[in-house]
Amino acid sequence: MSEIKKFFDGKTIFLTGATGYLGSALIEKLLRCCSGVKIIYCVVRVKQSLSIEQRYEEWCSSVIFDKIKENNNDVLKKVVFVKGDLGENRLGLNDEDFDVLTNEVNCVFHVGAEVKFVDVIDRLLLNNVFGTNETLLLAKQVKNLQTFVYVSSAFAQCNKYTVEETMYENELNGENMLMLLKMFDGKRLNEMSPIILNDFPNPYTATKSLAEDLIRRTAGDLPIAVVRPTIITPALEEPLPGWTNQYQTYVKLFTFYAIGLSHIMPTRPGTALDVIPLDYVVNLILATTWELGSSHCFKNATKAIKVYNQGTTHHNPLPLKKFETLLDRYDSMLPSNRKMWHRFVLLTTNGIMKQLMFVFHLPIMFLLDVANILLGKSPKYVKLYQKMHFLLSLSEHFIENSWLFKTNNTKRLWEKLDEVDKKIFNFDESTIDWDSAVYTFVNGSRLYVLKETPDTLPKAQVRRHILKVLHYFTVFVYLCIFLVLVTLLLKCLL
Repeated sequence: MSEIKKFFDGKTIFLTGATGYLGSALIEKLLRCCSGVKIIYCVVRVKQSLSIEQRYEEWCSSVIFDKIKENNNDVLKKVVFVKGDLGENRLGLNDEDFDVLTNEVNCVFHVGAEVKFVDVIDRLLLNNVFGTNETLLLAKQVKNLQTFVYVSSAFAQCNKYTVEETMYENELNGENMLMLLKMFDGKRLNEMSPIILNDFPNPYTATKSLAEDLIRRTAGDLPIAVVRPTIITPALEEPLPGWTNQYQTYVKLFTFYAIGLSHIMPTRPGTALDVIPLDYVVNLILATTWELGSSHCFKNATKAIKVYNQGTTHHNPLPLKKFETLLDRYDSMLPSNRKMWHRFVLLTTNGIMKQLMFVFHLPIMFLLDVANILLGKSPKYVKLYQKMHFLLSLSEHFIENSWLFKTNNTKRLWEKLDEVDKKIFNFDESTIDWDSAVYTFVNGSRLYVLKETPDTLPKAQVRRHILKVLHYFTVFVYLCIFLVLVTLLLKCLL
């Protein structure tokens, strides 16, 4: 009998971030593998165009729930959406919902966050810091709380290149940020952005660090743990091999490489890309909850907040050079039917090379837009190319540099599991075979992001060969132009 499954029997769960990538996968795993769970309450923001009921129906229609609906069509009735908002007092919950949660909940998963590398700082402070505070305040009023698991990011501490499994102090102080949110309007906070960012590369990492600091200062006696995954990639096995969505920054970036829109990967020799599959993150979150909530663990717990870093550089590093080699290999096997140009990627941090690549390819995008206009279609390629260039600039810091995320607590937790739970809740990153993993990532991106089914492969292969010929022809033309210019210059000089 699985100890983790047994722990969740009869449990009532409260979850933020339910409609997101990680939140959806976490719920799917709970419903499929921990069927004894009683109910899962999810705070969900109502959009202008969709009611809470419509959001629920839309969410339930996701392909990741097909498997569990085949076995039990009523299983999703255990998931209850409640109207709320991380950026509002008491999470925007009405009195009735608030009372239900404080009386019934046993386990809290705080997964929700504003995951944007570029945005106004006030919005991220509101959702990532204030929202965390409101979730903590709710948890402190829960009568039968057994666990509170906060899902942070390993890059919440990216201003350090070796990250231990400990709660770090942020000199700006998470509590002070709450005071600033009350004192100043959005315009004033955004003017203070350089101070708040400090030595962090973007608002997301800065606010996640502040949220961790807030937890460190205010959690008190809450039974709390922090899980810090690195870059989350498509699922390796569950809920579906390769499952992902188009909203993941790095999935979008590597899709741009696949369709031949991006040709520069800014990296230094020996740099490793720290990624972890979605299902491994979900399994660690559930195992962490089990350890935190187990009676033998909780009775002897100290007030120290347990942190679980999750990444691959410590035990199973993936060099970017190897990653790119594998991406290129599987692109030739699984090309996209949306390819815009032949796929080739240069690994360099040379600024001149980056600009040259941009200058050389912008005219091609312009010509493609002209062709679209002549065919009566809307121009899109230049705009898409500029978007890709911008996305690459946002990701550059994390691709160029390497970090060492210590995973001793995570490794110890893995060794603590029995063989049954190791099979059901695998998060041992040292066993990941990168060759097959990258194949799964490429296939998943093709299927779930580009929405291309296997029957489109023959047509995509033809397109790939045509674009490859066009690419080398264009290189030949550019080379001829260069030689002519050099010849003319030499004649002028002589």
